[in-house]
Amino acid sequence: MSCELQWTVNRSCSCFHAAAALMAGRELTSPAVDAAVGETSEQLQALLDAHRVPRERFFRFLLPLPTLTQSARAQALRALDRTVGPGRAPGLDEKVVELLGQMTAAYGEALPSVVDDVTLRGGPLRELWEARGPGLLSTVGRLTEPVLVPERANVLLVDPVLGGAGAAHPANNAVSIEAVLANPLAELPETVRLGWLLAQLEGEVPRHFEPLEPGRGADLTALAMIPATLAAAETVEWVGDSRRALPVAIEAWLPTRLAGTIAADRLAAWWETYSAGRPAWNVALMALDQMADPSNA
Repeated sequence: MSCELQWTVNRSCSCFHAAAALMAGRELTSPAVDAAVGETSEQLQALLDAHRVPRERFFRFLLPLPTLTQSARAQALRALDRTVGPGRAPGLDEKVVELLGQMTAAYGEALPSVVDDVTLRGGPLRELWEARGPGLLSTVGRLTEPVLVPERANVLLVDPVLGGAGAAHPANNAVSIEAVLANPLAELPETVRLGWLLAQLEGEVPRHFEPLEPGRGADLTALAMIPATLAAAETVEWVGDSRRALPVAIEAWLPTRLAGTIAADRLAAWWETYSAGRPAWNVALMALDQMADPSNA
């Protein structure tokens, strides 16, 4: 069992990553990036909110698209189609295309060498992953179900404007991760975050989470794969004590929307129960769904 990775660096992907962070209320470490995309991000946020387009979901679909098509219009329309479907308000498409065009142009002018910089910064992460990453993912499959480990995936290295962050993009079989030179948390290497992201790519395959409501499977997979990935990381000696690392990972990895839905001790209890009985994965996610309370986020 192995996962073939394609490592990619793209300027627009870094731009969209920064914009998504700003819209999530995060503070960027780069004043230059903030100045380049901040105002346009605010305008885009207001537009998406006015038309009830979920921002997080929109950018989850949008971010990988520059690696698939160079057309800014095609990127915007495809992301909107996946996020809210047809029947959108007249003029929304063109306004989104216009704002994304302004944003990427300003970002490119402000950071003309970002592709070279991110490529260089991502070298150590890639080297470390190639040493033990395949073993980590193989162990995740052994601890859960082998079919949950993707056969191949695209790793999108993005500018580290948050000092360590990433996201899974199951619809595009890709993950994005900041190309940090050093681990922001000594006890939790970024290679482990990468393993957790890759372990989520089957989270939107219906057979893994039926009969949960649409969209819930991806969230539950993100939660479930934290203890699974940490246990695997302990096996390959990237983490010293997986249980002690669990609350750290919940706080460092999960978006605010998910971080408050379940306490570390309850997630640990779920994982121990699953590991002891090894029920079908969709059954395990249903049990986790009953333990996690979205209203607490």
